[in-house]
Amino acid sequence: MPELLVANLFFVFGAAFILGTAFVHFSQFWFLFNFLFALLFYLKFKNLKYSILFLLFIFLGSFYYLLRQEIILPKIQPPIFIQNYRNFLEEKIKQSLPFPHENLFRGIFLGSKFDDKEVKENFINSGLIHITAVSGQNLTIMFSIFYEALKYIPILTPNLIFYFSSFLIVFFILLMGFEGNVLRAGIMGFLLILVKNKFGRLPLRRNILLFALILFSLINPKFIFQDIGTQLSFLAITGIFYLAPLIEKKLKFLPKFFQKTFSETLAAQIFTYPLILYYFGNFNFFSLISNLFVLPIIPYVMTLVSLFLFFPIKYLAWLSLPFLIYVLFVAKIFSSFVIYFKIPLILVFAIYFLIFIEIYYQIKDEAVDFRLDLS
Repeated sequence: MPELLVANLFFVFGAAFILGTAFVHFSQFWFLFNFLFALLFYLKFKNLKYSILFLLFIFLGSFYYLLRQEIILPKIQPPIFIQNYRNFLEEKIKQSLPFPHENLFRGIFLGSKFDDKEVKENFINSGLIHITAVSGQNLTIMFSIFYEALKYIPILTPNLIFYFSSFLIVFFILLMGFEGNVLRAGIMGFLLILVKNKFGRLPLRRNILLFALILFSLINPKFIFQDIGTQLSFLAITGIFYLAPLIEKKLKFLPKFFQKTFSETLAAQIFTYPLILYYFGNFNFFSLISNLFVLPIIPYVMTLVSLFLFFPIKYLAWLSLPFLIYVLFVAKIFSSFVIYFKIPLILVFAIYFLIFIEIYYQIKDEAVDFRLDLS
């Protein structure tokens, strides 16, 4: 069986599984929707065998959704020595840096909450609060930029970069606990690094995204329909996959590293902002600019953070102080431009539809992602 056909079948049957969970979640008439979409699939591809399999996978998704709601999984706690080490790191950071810089360092490093209400408001209003939260959007952008930064260290081979980045993700998950948002952010970060290391510009990026949705659904199907962090992390990595390469082409006047960091940051922001406006109504016209000012330096902070994980000495924390002062300054300056308004869900869908239409017309002739041939 040709490789592309196998990839297309994975996408079709995986999408059927996700549709099955969605129909149960949103409608009591899910049974009828399952048959209706299987019929539409048959009318489109005129293949009875694949249509029957499509129907089976839809029902598999529906039944799994219903079954999973009856199962309560035990909460996983990180080993006690990991918890103790986290507490040790928090105290070490507090002793090494002045306030509020130590609070920002702990936020970037450990996802700690802000102790100062004014500083927190500055980060919320400037659109920079995500760099201090353990969110999928945050870690997806951070791991992507961090991975690119490691490429500029001559002694690190691609395999070493991959293993080090993967280890860092696992360690972060352990350090921050097995909370749902941390685990899902780790999954998205690992998939992103896997794509960058093993596949480069992966032809079937849609399958990686679908695989992530299936993983989230297996953990708990409600995550992809109700959890904002899951939705934002998925949108962020979608933007990095599809929109970032288009933006990067427009930034040839910048050094290669900044082309990637700027394009991936901007793409993730564009893809997540409509949903943020729908949920929170927090709009800052300059938030994209504030992120572009801040996120390119995050790899340097993350490098110091990574070293601090293994060598928790105050001198490493001191090296991060100029970066922390800069980030706090940017957050304060751009926080004054915020306005509040929420957009309706229909407008959110319209925005994403227009974005995907533009992406489709830009890459339809060179990308395999849009060729769904089952013959």
